[in-house]
Amino acid sequence: PLLMVVIGLLIGGVVILMSIDGRKTEGLSFEEALKLVTGEKGSVVELSIERPGLPDALTYRIVRDEFALEYVHTRWFETERIGYVRLLHFFGEESGTLEKIRAALEDFRGRGARGVILDLRNNPGGRLEMAGRLAAFFLQPGQEVVSARGRTPEFNRRILAEGSGPILPATAPLVVLINEGSASASEIVAGALQDHGRAKLIGARSFGKASVQRIIRPLPGDAAALLTIQRYYTPRGRAIHGVGLAPDIVVEALRFTPAETLAFRALDEERFVERFRTAHPQYSERLVGQFVAAATEQGYRLRPEAVRLALLDRYRLRNPAAIDPALDPQLARAIRELAAP
Repeated sequence: PLLMVVIGLLIGGVVILMSIDGRKTEGLSFEEALKLVTGEKGSVVELSIERPGLPDALTYRIVRDEFALEYVHTRWFETERIGYVRLLHFFGEESGTLEKIRAALEDFRGRGARGVILDLRNNPGGRLEMAGRLAAFFLQPGQEVVSARGRTPEFNRRILAEGSGPILPATAPLVVLINEGSASASEIVAGALQDHGRAKLIGARSFGKASVQRIIRPLPGDAAALLTIQRYYTPRGRAIHGVGLAPDIVVEALRFTPAETLAFRALDEERFVERFRTAHPQYSERLVGQFVAAATEQGYRLRPEAVRLALLDRYRLRNPAAIDPALDPQLARAIRELAAP
């Protein structure tokens, strides 16, 4: 099978790494692919990827360098007076991840925010203790965050909210965004806030990963066994593992419909998109309407939002981490929910 590597979390899900410097990844182990991707600082590696919903592969030339991961992204929506915090992983505590979130929440409170959005979409989890500390930013001290139940009593434990209390007033509305990529620590935080009635969950059902495994080895034949020793439960006793969390408001992410996928593939084969880019070398928002009209003349019906998403990709202008309600129905729905009178 193809080596599938998550190199970006996008509206459409994961992407598939097809080749590295022209070498196909089919049949490569993860270690072999990693050796091809890594290299001397300042050198260039060319990656070809496929993205669900797009008809052809994309190629990126990336300069190798050392970089620091930014786990937290924030934004203030001035018109709606809504604060937004996105956490990509439950890591980076030693480098100030939680302090950045605390500072953002304090800033939102000082601005008189009418609501806050905590975005945990495509967050695969991380440190359990960090999840407990983050949940405590919104819960009262002593409220349960999660309970662990094990095969024997020694594995049973409860994590409670600690600290001086919530950063935001209890009356400040809170929305948590989740999707099928929200797992583990993300589900623990979202489940706790949902169970205590502190937040509404918006998006899609979460992944359903809330267990702890232990490797038993060595076994005969140089084998090993992976044994589940704990499962986590929300404060109301709901099992998360294998089930996930159901959002209070279901909103699907923006994806190409099957018909749109076929339409873009046909337009590519006809070199329609290539000619369009040649005729309009610089992207502008007016091109969306022009593309929709031109495609309609060819017999293809495309939604403007799908065309905008495709054009931003083709013009290499879309940052997967961008906070853009125009391309993000789940975020847009959260803003409407909090901005409502």
